[in-house]
Amino acid sequence: MGTDSPELDRLLDRAAGGDEAAVNELFDRHRDRVRRMVALRLDRRVRDRVDPSDVVQDVHLALFTRLPDYLADRRLPFFLWLRLEVGQQLIQTHRKHLHAEMRHPRR
Repeated sequence: MGTDSPELDRLLDRAAGGDEAAVNELFDRHRDRVRRMVALRLDRRVRDRVDPSDVVQDVHLALFTRLPDYLADRRLPFFLWLRLEVGQQLIQTHRKHLHAEMRHPRR
């Protein structure tokens, strides 16, 4: 198990039991840090198409899908795992929008 605080571990246990409020609280605890990560790492070419808040919202939605996998094997502290998920979401966003830019009819 990762090195999360006992309070965070209790939230993770509640989330593992299907408590959606616990999942939301887990994300809310880290929302500001996630927002800063996205703002720092979002490619400037993508910022014209995507607001960082949209990426943060996508991470939050993805959390409901991917959290059960994390909860089944908590080797990493929660925030490190969440940071990996943010990175994956940024990769997907960049691929989607930069690839779309390459296909633009005027290019």
